[in-house]
Amino acid sequence: MSAPRTLLGIDLGGTKVHLRLQGPGGILLDRRMPTADYPSLEEMIQEALEGQIPGAVAVGVAGPVRGRTAHVTNVGWTLEADALSDAAGGAEVVLANDMAIVAHGLAALVPGETTLLQEGHRAPGGPILIVGVGTGMGTGLLVPGLDGAADRYLAGEGGHATWAPLGPEDRELHAWLAAQHGHVSLERVVSGTGLATAAAWAAETGRPLEIAVREALASGEGVAAAVVRAAEADSCATSASLLERFVTTLASAIGNAALTTLPTGGIFLAGGVAQKLSGHLASNPHFLATMQDKGRMRPLIADLHIAVVQAEDVAVRGALALAART
Repeated sequence: MSAPRTLLGIDLGGTKVHLRLQGPGGILLDRRMPTADYPSLEEMIQEALEGQIPGAVAVGVAGPVRGRTAHVTNVGWTLEADALSDAAGGAEVVLANDMAIVAHGLAALVPGETTLLQEGHRAPGGPILIVGVGTGMGTGLLVPGLDGAADRYLAGEGGHATWAPLGPEDRELHAWLAAQHGHVSLERVVSGTGLATAAAWAAETGRPLEIAVREALASGEGVAAAVVRAAEADSCATSASLLERFVTTLASAIGNAALTTLPTGGIFLAGGVAQKLSGHLASNPHFLATMQDKGRMRPLIADLHIAVVQAEDVAVRGALALAART
């Protein structure tokens, strides 16, 4: 058996990057660094490590990964494994989709680190659907290995599937987004960025918004959080409507993804926005009703297990697990 190595796990998101260096004796460093404050991940790694050299590095990327190259969709960075290896002192580097590292981190969860949304049933060995809702939106599928085979992760970019508006107000927002972007993806609506964008649309089209939401829009900071606070305090009807659209669009998207993948092993929501809204999702009857609204397939969707991962470090735990296999 090889000697234990020092490993670096990185969860690279649109808002922050979580880096954790772990050695045989435990955690050596644990830092969350604002993504926008750095011109590259290489510079961030060099600053964080301060000369320490890991044996292997795994990076979870919020965007498509192709071999040893990845593009971070909401940041604009292009990552090259060789350049990252140089920044980490020659360590082995593996790049993976961010939902892939969340999938690897599921095995490290302990009781109390999830919020149940629907009990359903979990089939041993059944595929597990991961839905990430944070700055952006992502999806992926974990297929547990059978008879000793390794688990397989099927990366996806489900957040960029086309959003299908359901009612008149949805269609109005869709037209406004289409005028700016052309293609309107789910992520334009179901993400922290999407909720803030919807608030900007509401303001531009003359819908009444609570002063705290307008102030957040003016500063460009904390817009999604302001919308959620106003909606949950029942102090702004427009914010409540924006949050309701977010919830029902997310629910419909999960139901569609479930029909496509049949995740009999369960559905797990991850990401900062999903975590912050877990209580709202659990108490909002429209969430499960919309997710299950699939005609003759309703009983199938109603029998699936669905939960929100509350462990804020599940992705970096998964990155470390992946680094250990490198």
